[in-house]
Amino acid sequence: EVEVEDAWGTATVEAEEYAAARPDPFVALEGGMLAHLDSCHRPELVAMLRRLNGMSGVPEQDGGDEPVVRPLSLDRYGMWLRCRTPRQGESAPVDLRVVFAEPVSDIHGLRDVYRRLFAGAHS
Repeated sequence: EVEVEDAWGTATVEAEEYAAARPDPFVALEGGMLAHLDSCHRPELVAMLRRLNGMSGVPEQDGGDEPVVRPLSLDRYGMWLRCRTPRQGESAPVDLRVVFAEPVSDIHGLRDVYRRLFAGAHS
């Protein structure tokens, strides 16, 4: 038996259900994908979050300072991003979940999701 606790509450997963679960298709690639997003796509992540989140959590900065968006984790259902504005001072960063429209099963599907999310970020 596994007990999971997160911001939405707790849940219990029975041993049989856990044993039958498929591993996430990105478990072996996650580190490399996150490093790539972080080093090559920060502007797209900022623009995407501004569009998807209506600026809440990703505020516009006076003077042109951009918020810092860092990818935290990735799975078939979406990704977690950490957002911090340069002028936030001692305030805690905000973690945001971007949920994919449908579960992604392979790298080709993930590329398609990124293309749609990033293309929409520039519109």
